[in-house]
Amino acid sequence: MENNNTLIAIGEKIRIARKAKGMNQKQLGDAIGKSIRAVQMYEKGETDLNITLLESLSSVLDINLADLVGKSKSENLVALSDVIEFLINLSKVKNLHFEVDVKKPPMDEEWECSIVFKGKDPAENNTDMCLALETFKNELGTAHEDAVMQINKENRLIDYYKRFNLITSKK
Repeated sequence: MENNNTLIAIGEKIRIARKAKGMNQKQLGDAIGKSIRAVQMYEKGETDLNITLLESLSSVLDINLADLVGKSKSENLVALSDVIEFLINLSKVKNLHFEVDVKKPPMDEEWECSIVFKGKDPAENNTDMCLALETFKNELGTAHEDAVMQINKENRLIDYYKRFNLITSKK
């Protein structure tokens, strides 16, 4: 494996996936034929993980092996069309509703637009979205933080919210 930071990141993903499955460390250890101490060491990034073990973990935890060992990634938003495509896909998510609010002169002093998720909207996922965005604002909204700390927070936040699946409607 790579350096200790990589092991720690993988360990965090193992822990998150284990908890998302509702398993304790002993249950995970039993499922992969390892002791509870071994699972603790994996989750803390204290030991190397071979490919066979990683495959077992990904299978038991129902997580893609590439997601387990790879860096967290987001969609590449390079062009404005990528953002519009993202919004179109977001509009297809079942039980999630958003509005686009546009304010521009002469009615308003500034020209601005925003995407609004109303937490009390009947769409069931709106409350979760509002909580996630509130966390995002509180955790990541300070521009003066160290860049490395920022990346770690982003990865933790993304990994945490991976366990919440949205159901997309077919249009």
